[in-house]
Amino acid sequence: MLRHITLFYLVLASFGGIIAQTKVFAAIDTYALNAPTEACKSPESLAYYLKGTGKFSEQEKARAIYTWVTHNIRYNHSIIEQNLLGTRENMLMQQAENVLAQRSGVCEGYANLYKALANLMGLSAEIVTGKVRREDGQIPEIGHAWIAIKIGGEWSLSDPTWGAGYYDPDAGVHFPPSDDLYFLVPASNMIRDHYPRLFADDPRWR
Repeated sequence: MLRHITLFYLVLASFGGIIAQTKVFAAIDTYALNAPTEACKSPESLAYYLKGTGKFSEQEKARAIYTWVTHNIRYNHSIIEQNLLGTRENMLMQQAENVLAQRSGVCEGYANLYKALANLMGLSAEIVTGKVRREDGQIPEIGHAWIAIKIGGEWSLSDPTWGAGYYDPDAGVHFPPSDDLYFLVPASNMIRDHYPRLFADDPRWR
């Protein structure tokens, strides 16, 4: 229910900007979604394809990664159901190459794959970990991971996990990717539902 409310609120608040952004990235999205099978065999080959043979800007590269990941990686609900979070088995499953091979992962896997592709394409990207903030401002013990990426010397935030849509077990329906809701989001907007974990020695993502 929280995801339903959050997504509905963000759609209403950002509808105009979403339409404009979708038009701006239409060609990049089409390019990313048409990645040939042979280009998707490894992070290296996929990054080589998505960077557009050196013609794309930093923002376009970041968008190509986001579009490919959100449309091709599904959330692995069995990890939660089998209580595998925090286990060595899950850590291995969430490595970038394994997420790509299996086309599935949890938030850690989405973030690992995005960061790996970004770094291979010459972009500065970091994984931010923290918790989910509820609409009422409360922060329950729900761990999460997302991406900070530097574009034009400035850091922005993206969440490829939430951008990939979500599965409603009650309805038995997978809601499709939300292309623009969680792509290059300002921190002032992201803090509405993402709360970064603060490390004493690394407060960069506060």
